[in-house]
Amino acid sequence: MSGLSRYSEFEKSLGVAKNILRNRLNKLVSSGIFEKMQVGIHGSRFEYKLTSSGKDLFPMMVAIYQWSEKWVPEEHRSQFKIYDSFSMQPISVVEVFDKSWKPLQYDDILSLPK
Repeated sequence: MSGLSRYSEFEKSLGVAKNILRNRLNKLVSSGIFEKMQVGIHGSRFEYKLTSSGKDLFPMMVAIYQWSEKWVPEEHRSQFKIYDSFSMQPISVVEVFDKSWKPLQYDDILSLPK
């Protein structure tokens, strides 16, 4: 969501060890979340792009981001804010609704075996 696509950008932004970053990116590619695309001469440069499957994670990622804005100490929060690109307003809080659009809370959910 922050627009990063190259290994070096992820490395600089995340500050994790190279082997950990490489393993995580490889897992995201093998899971079908990212696609690794060659953009340099002779395979020297790659970019990571979200697949359709990865883009479907958008609502969950927004929910996690919003949770962190509420519960994570400010010094450990994301360094960016997310906005609707058309209105430039903050994105509404992600909610779960029933079929009649009534908001549901944790205690309203029943989990049954398939």
